[in-house]
Amino acid sequence: MEFEQPIFGSQSEKANKNPSHSQQYCADSSSSGSASSSPRLSFSQLSAPDDLITGRGMESFRTTLRRGVMPGRTDSAENKMDWLRSQIIGGDMEFESPFGERRLTYADHTASGRCLHYIENYIIDNVLPSYGMLFLIRLCTELHRWEGRIRYLTPVKEPRSTIRLLCITCWKSSKQKLMKMGRFHTGNSHTSDSYVGNKTTKTVHEANEYVKRCLGGGHDDALIFCGSGTTAAIKRLQEVMGVSIPSIMRERVLKCLSIAERWVVFVGPYEHHSNVLSWRQSLAEVVEIGLDQNGLVNVEDLRLQLGSYKGTNRPMLGSFSACSNVTGTYTDTRALARLLHQFGAFACFDFAASGPYVEIDMRSGEMDGYDAVFLSPHKFLGGPGSPGILLMNNSLYQLRSSPPSTCGGGTVDFVNGFNEKDTLYVENIQEREDAGTPPIIQKIRAALAFWVKEYIGYQVIERQEQDYIQKALERLLPNQNIRILGNTKADRQAIMSFLIYTTAYSSSAEMMSSSNAGGEVKGLYMWGETGNKRGKPLHGPFVAKLLNDLFGIQARGGCACAGPYGHSLLNIDEPRSLAFRSVIKLGYNAVKPGWTRISFPYYMAIEEFEFILAALEFVAVYGQRFLPLYHLNWKTGAWSFKKKAMRETLQAIEHNSNFYGLPMASVVLALNLEYHEAKDCANKCDRDSGVIGKFASYLETAKRIANLLPKFPTQRKVPEDIDLNLLPFRV
Repeated sequence: MEFEQPIFGSQSEKANKNPSHSQQYCADSSSSGSASSSPRLSFSQLSAPDDLITGRGMESFRTTLRRGVMPGRTDSAENKMDWLRSQIIGGDMEFESPFGERRLTYADHTASGRCLHYIENYIIDNVLPSYGMLFLIRLCTELHRWEGRIRYLTPVKEPRSTIRLLCITCWKSSKQKLMKMGRFHTGNSHTSDSYVGNKTTKTVHEANEYVKRCLGGGHDDALIFCGSGTTAAIKRLQEVMGVSIPSIMRERVLKCLSIAERWVVFVGPYEHHSNVLSWRQSLAEVVEIGLDQNGLVNVEDLRLQLGSYKGTNRPMLGSFSACSNVTGTYTDTRALARLLHQFGAFACFDFAASGPYVEIDMRSGEMDGYDAVFLSPHKFLGGPGSPGILLMNNSLYQLRSSPPSTCGGGTVDFVNGFNEKDTLYVENIQEREDAGTPPIIQKIRAALAFWVKEYIGYQVIERQEQDYIQKALERLLPNQNIRILGNTKADRQAIMSFLIYTTAYSSSAEMMSSSNAGGEVKGLYMWGETGNKRGKPLHGPFVAKLLNDLFGIQARGGCACAGPYGHSLLNIDEPRSLAFRSVIKLGYNAVKPGWTRISFPYYMAIEEFEFILAALEFVAVYGQRFLPLYHLNWKTGAWSFKKKAMRETLQAIEHNSNFYGLPMASVVLALNLEYHEAKDCANKCDRDSGVIGKFASYLETAKRIANLLPKFPTQRKVPEDIDLNLLPFRV
């Protein structure tokens, strides 16, 4: 197998070749106005007919963004954040939970970002009205008439089934003429002969270039949009490297390969399943690097492994997470890139978790640069609905003399019905790897999400997120019932995965007010308790369910698609792991070990942040009391509320005469008295005071319910096939 190793130069040389993209492509705006407005193009602003065809006079992607109505780029970070929060679709949404109506508080940003009115309105106003694609196909006789008057020719509209193909000689000559006249914007199947074709092609082209510049990509790098996230991006890299193959053929093909032909791929200790399983199922040999004593990537182990393969002359590649999607722990990507390049290996990084928040500068060709990055723009604020992104150095592309990874429309210059060898595939990597109908709207949405990130600024994002995560750690680490996973002293993103432990015997638990150094009482309170002995932790999905039902907080329970890392975090050895596997194979998915995960993104309001911490402290004290109110489906691991259990519990507590014998609806109404008062207040007070009132009422309601429940509920029955000692959580 022939492949091209990366060639590295100095940073100064690279900087001269690729000027800073921040000067050319940064979003800007100096206008201000209504936060709910979006940029609109009226008919009077459209260009003349000739200009529509040639592209002259048409407003660019960046120009229309600058015309948006929003706080200016020089405005304060607080104003920008307020505007962003006002644009979140569903930001004020409320839903009906088992305990009454709750305001939705989203804390699962690591899984997916939120949609923005601004971006959706931009697409509705500036993209969808002129959306369209026409295929640039002509008859051979017509091509000879194009010379000198291509601009005015009306497109031929023939059904695909009756299209006659061009002769190869005419296609080559006509393509050269069209390219000289600037008619091929991207060289693929988009047409520029109509207004919709021209504007759509131009907008997509600019969106592509904008994203590429934001990531620090250069002329030697290819930007490929694929699938719906990082999983598809990693898969595409494996395809263009020639190591991806259907699982049913893998063993047979491996027998035909020599050792020297097989890639060696090094992966890190806290990879998402996408960056482990797909490599394991490829033709590559996978070497997994473990954790060091600080819970970080074991760099010395990686150095030893690289050294052991250096003399084999086998192609090598490292594929590491830039940030754990479980603990938020950052990887020193520059240090790993330098180490990998010292041994002649390619350096690839998964930015799915941190991509929406950190600056990504590819700098391919430099010793500390990246050869490929994977991203999931749907995790960006405003990004849901956008495709996955693979930005890679062209030296990783192994299909230059072969068909592209997916053959189809837009990947060929010529094809006939006589011989496959006559087929001419597009040479440009970005175009030949964009088969079929391109994800036009999805690409534009991804670019808009990048623009939002650039608009806020990396320093603002980092400062706010570090403030949140440090405050959260300072407040929760002393709580004996909460265990935060991972190295809490390492550099990390504002992601937190945790376990909440049950208590083995009773002690006092009371509400305590939280005050600052000046003695002023805050708008929200926290819960505290001392003296309880730890029991088993609560099930991660159960904690997420309680946060949802009691408080409207959207968290995630489970292993966050990071099973191998979870084994390390929870100290699960191989015998115990195989015991879990045996039970899961019987269909009991509920026994999977896991945790609960939340995140604190830069655009989260301070009231939401404080409310989430208070809710976590509440669950840490009272969470186990709610176990009898829920049913666990042992097959799926899902928890569901039991109304009957709630009624029985209330009726059994005779001294609570206010609730005795009341129907469920009346109980919920009584318990949510403060909520209704806060709702009335919200109409008279400002929005923030109203939100704090709601949050306080949710906490008070939860406390009232908890006081009606037994402190130490009895253990529920476990299926006979499950060993109670194996079960990692309290039921």
